[in-house]
Amino acid sequence: MHVYFFHDAKITAVAFFFMLVPTAFSFFGFETIGRTAKILGIIALLIQLLLFINSYSGYESYKLYPVSGDGISSMSGFAFRSLALFFPMYLMCLTSAKGQNGMKNTWKIMLISAIIAALFCAVIQFLLALSGSYDELSRLFMPLYRISMMTGDENFIVRLDKICAFVWTALALFTSGYVIYGLSHLHCEAFNQRDIRPSALFFGTAVCLLALFRFSGKTNVANMLNLITDKCSILFLIPIVLMIATGVCKAIRRKSVE
Repeated sequence: MHVYFFHDAKITAVAFFFMLVPTAFSFFGFETIGRTAKILGIIALLIQLLLFINSYSGYESYKLYPVSGDGISSMSGFAFRSLALFFPMYLMCLTSAKGQNGMKNTWKIMLISAIIAALFCAVIQFLLALSGSYDELSRLFMPLYRISMMTGDENFIVRLDKICAFVWTALALFTSGYVIYGLSHLHCEAFNQRDIRPSALFFGTAVCLLALFRFSGKTNVANMLNLITDKCSILFLIPIVLMIATGVCKAIRRKSVE
C-alpha cells in the first residue's frame, strides 16, 4: 500500500493509521469481530469473482506447465510453509471456544472454515496459473493485484484492482485485529486480567513495531524476521501438533472411563 498508493507519505505514518484498525477491533471483542467477518467475507468474495470473471479471456491451459514450477521439492516446501501460517488463526479460535458455545461447536466451525478456505485458495491459485506462465508470475509483485491488467478486457472492471487492493488491505487489518484479540485474550486468561484493552494496546503496538523493523532498511533485522516467517514457521507446528495430540488422548481416556 505504501509503494502503490501512499508513496509520498512516511511509512511510519501509514503504519500508525493502519494499526489503529486492528487494535480497535481487538478492543470491541469477539462478537464484533465475528459479525464483521461475515460482511467482509461476502464483499471480498463478490469482488474476487468479478475480477476473475473479467480476466477469463486470458486463461489458457498451456500456462499451467511446468506444473511443478521450479521443482517438486521447492514447491512442496513452499506449500508446507504457507500451510503453517494458517494454524495461528485456528489456535486463536480454540482460545475463544467459550464464546462459541463450547469446544464441540468450535471444532465444527474450524472444520467448515478450513474447507472453505482450502477451496477458495485452490481456485485462486488455479486461476492465477491459467492467467500466466510460471516465469511470468514469478517476476510479478502481487500477481493477484496485476491479474486484471494481464488478462482483462478493456473495460471499467480492469481498474477494479485498485478497489481490490483496499479490500485486501481491510481483510489483512481485520485478520490482524483477530490475532491481536486472541493474543490479548490469552494474556488475560494466563494472568487473570479482566480488562483486555491494555493487552490489546500493547500487542497492537508490538505488531506495528515489528512491521516497521522489517522495512526499516536494517538488513540484519529484515533477514531475521524473514527467516522466522519463511523458514521457522514449520517449527511452530511441533507444539501445536503435541497440544492437539494431548487433547485427543485426554478426550479418548475420558470417554473410556465414562
